[in-house]
Amino acid sequence: GSRADNLEKAIAAYEKALKVRTREAFPRDHLSSSRGLGELYMETADWDKAHAALKSSTQAFAAMFGQGLNEAEAGSLISEAGPLFGEMAYVLLRLSNGPAALAVLDDGRARLMKVALRLQEENLTPAEQARLEELRAGIREAEQDLAAAKTSIDRGAVIARLEKLRSSLLALIEKPDAASADRSRALAAAGRLAATDSAVVVPVISKFGGKLLIVTANANQPKLTIVDVPELTSARLNEVLRGKTENSELGGWFGAYFVNYLQGKKEQTERWPEWTAAIASIGNPLWELVGKPLDEQLKRLGVKSGARLVWLPSGGLGILPVGLAKDPASERFLSDTYEIVYAPSLEALTNAAGRTYDAPSLAAIVNPTGDLPGTEKEAETVAAHFPQNARVVLKGVQATPDAVLSALKGRSHWHFASHGTFSWQDARQSALIMHGKVPLTVGQLSQTAGLGRPRLVVLSACETGLFDVSNSPDEFTGLPGAFMSLGAAGVLGTLWPVNDNATALLIAKFYDLHIGQGLEPPSALQRARVWLRQATNIEIFAFSKYMHAKGYLSVRHLRDIEQEMSPEGLKASRSRGLMTWIGNITSEAVARPYAHPYYWGGFIYTGL
Repeated sequence: GSRADNLEKAIAAYEKALKVRTREAFPRDHLSSSRGLGELYMETADWDKAHAALKSSTQAFAAMFGQGLNEAEAGSLISEAGPLFGEMAYVLLRLSNGPAALAVLDDGRARLMKVALRLQEENLTPAEQARLEELRAGIREAEQDLAAAKTSIDRGAVIARLEKLRSSLLALIEKPDAASADRSRALAAAGRLAATDSAVVVPVISKFGGKLLIVTANANQPKLTIVDVPELTSARLNEVLRGKTENSELGGWFGAYFVNYLQGKKEQTERWPEWTAAIASIGNPLWELVGKPLDEQLKRLGVKSGARLVWLPSGGLGILPVGLAKDPASERFLSDTYEIVYAPSLEALTNAAGRTYDAPSLAAIVNPTGDLPGTEKEAETVAAHFPQNARVVLKGVQATPDAVLSALKGRSHWHFASHGTFSWQDARQSALIMHGKVPLTVGQLSQTAGLGRPRLVVLSACETGLFDVSNSPDEFTGLPGAFMSLGAAGVLGTLWPVNDNATALLIAKFYDLHIGQGLEPPSALQRARVWLRQATNIEIFAFSKYMHAKGYLSVRHLRDIEQEMSPEGLKASRSRGLMTWIGNITSEAVARPYAHPYYWGGFIYTGL
């Protein structure tokens, strides 16, 4: 039949289903059906009805969040609700309600993270919290009774009891003035973060088009600007990530990315240029999707070069290195113009802001699995930036989970030069891998008393800034977001497997700028990335000699770097094809060995 007729029939079917799948009786089913109805109304451009349907879906999410979730329920809810908040925000923007869209996005991101980490606290008084626990117990008991009910009469009675309990729960956690308060709170929080000439940027993606929410500070008042980006659709983003949809073989960014996981060393070596080529070429699609409209609007708003952008990405944009968006006319990267920091939510940044810290102290966990030899140079330079009585370094067999948890307590800086994994099925099982390949999980970290709130967590490992690309919902930021939920003010991580030598140099420069010169971590990372990209082999060796003279680098490691940076070492390098050579490649060859974005483009900073 005609599409219009089929849409009308589908809408009618959903509306009938929702008479049974009520929010109070069956919140999980209601969330799914009301979201489906909302998407149909979006397709027919009936934005008011789409808003009503999606609002009911978000209320069902709130009910499930409020009643408490076991592991199976949490995983199911995350899968279903991931895109919901972006869709709701898009509808609100079509209804010209930008502050509400910003609030919905931020609340959704924060709550999804709490669901993933089983952090289901509510901002309630002690009496309200006691009532909440009473209602949760009643709902659990009623759910068990419903499963055991033998007749439709019995089921009807239990469902009526569930409806009453969940109505009371919703009334408790969704207070009448909460919506307007959340709208003003989110915009005010973004305004505080958008210091003079800086900006908070939140992309909104849907299958119907996209928007950019840009918050700047205007005479100490937050200003919200909405930029229409029709090309920023979920389909176009998926094409960048996975390649052409009609091609069953995985392509795009993911297809090249998974070259890193080929089991055969020979095949991986042969195909590795596919990955470096993908990094070099991602700049153009990123510029067209977000870089160009963002840069043009920021200039109109008077945001100057060098300003900080707080970037709250949605979906696959959180996987892609937005800083590598490249203007084809000027050949400049977006990160050449702005200092970009990622954020899991405004709530996480607000919690991190305004803290004070004692003198810097370090817990460094280095190569616990024994297969990351390049991290030893890194650890040596990192540790030397801290007084001997304010640092502890655990290497190899020393780095057991128990020893690491003890070492982390009260330290302002946690540095992990190790492997990391992220599990979206249960974010608490996400881990950094310790000696004997034993995981130190996020769950263990969250349950350990006395760890404190570190100023900085450095995850100098493979893909610790990345989340599960095959199973992730739209609003998630992986291990950095998880560490911020545990109290860290900022996290330095990576989006792809990193090069040992380049990483050791970048991290050394970062700590020299951060601890040695007192720069804030985001600024220190920005300058370290620029330095690594532009430094010649001669300049890199000169920096290494400077580090050795200050006692930050041993003679052995200085000699290793000298050999690597010599003309002979450069020409023998596996990566010689990625170097930017200066002049002719002669016996006195000079090169920028780490100019390619593979070496520096994957490092991102999350937080403040």
